[in-house]
Parts: sequence; structure tokens; C-alpha cells
Amino acid sequence: MALTDLDLEGLSPADVAALQSYGQWCAAHPDRSSWIRLISADEQAAVQWWVDEFCPDALFLLSDGDASNYAAVYRSGPLRGTVLILMHDDEDLAPYFASVQALVDVLVTDVRDFGMLRYAEPSLGHVPAVFFDELLSALLSSDDASLWRYGPRVLAAIDIHGLGSQLQDVLDERELVSDHSAHNAQIRELLEAALRR
Repeated sequence: MALTDLDLEGLSPADVAALQSYGQWCAAHPDRSSWIRLISADEQAAVQWWVDEFCPDALFLLSDGDASNYAAVYRSGPLRGTVLILMHDDEDLAPYFASVQALVDVLVTDVRDFGMLRYAEPSLGHVPAVFFDELLSALLSSDDASLWRYGPRVLAAIDIHGLGSQLQDVLDERELVSDHSAHNAQIRELLEAALRR
């Protein structure tokens, strides 16, 4: 798979270099290159509907062997440059790695699939808290619709200020309606109250 075939808009030069490095490593280790690989342009286009709906700031780039689990990099917003691992059986949008290079550094060890990363590695230990603080600040100061699609999910997943279950309850209700403004206001109130404590 050629990196040049993929949509790389919004990636930093360091991210692109890390992906090129991983592609070269895969070529030099053909026995392991099918474990976690760059996705094809067709695969990237096929998951775009999901990205547009739930996480418009993310760009999917890697998949594991069965093409049901993906790694994506946030290419804009307060989480820019961090990497999320999306498993087929959950919708946790919290980033697990601070950069593409940090992910690649782990992939060239004995990682066979993204399940090993999500369930064996200490979750969220790879991403500095400052990213989540910036996300919280951005949510409280913005009505950006794309940020509000994924931001509260990330904060619920990391249980920011111990609000994980309360945020998730509001998010579950928000999924049932087309107008999210009332639920977003509830989320904003929860976050502001937590900051005042």
C-alpha cells in the first residue's frame, strides 16, 4: 500500500514520516506486515461515513488483520496529532497515543493486533493530560458541531473529573434525538460544575 494513495490532509510532516517509517519496516518484515498495516485508499473511503458522522477530526490510517479495528489520528482540534484505536465492538474515541511516532514505536515490537494495545497496554497512559484539558477548555468555549460530536465521548471515556458515567448517561440520551442542543447544554453544565469544585 502506498502512503501517497491515502488522504493525508492535516497530518504533520512528523506524522507522515512516522507512517513512511512504519511502511518501510513492514516491507522489511513481510512475516509481520499483515498484523497491522496501512489501509488502502478504498478502505479509507469506506470508513469515511463513520468518520464524518462521529469523529470528523479523525483520519483513519491503519488496520489490523481482519480490517475491523482501526487507528486514526486526530488531524485538527485540541487533540490534533494524538492517535485513537477504534475497536469494532466499542466506540471509545479517547486517544491512546500522543503521536503517530509513539504508536509506531509500539507497533514494531510484538504487537499483533489493536486488541493487544487496547486491552493489554495501560490505557491513556501514553497521552499527556494537557490534551484532555485543552479539549475540555475548547468544549466550554465553543459551539463547534464537529467538536461536540466527539469531545464529550472522549471526556466520558477518560472519566474526566469523575464524570464518566454522568456524561455517558447524557450521551446515551442524546443519541435518541436529532436536536442535541439540550443535551449539549447538560454536558456543558456538568463540566462547568466540575471545574468550580
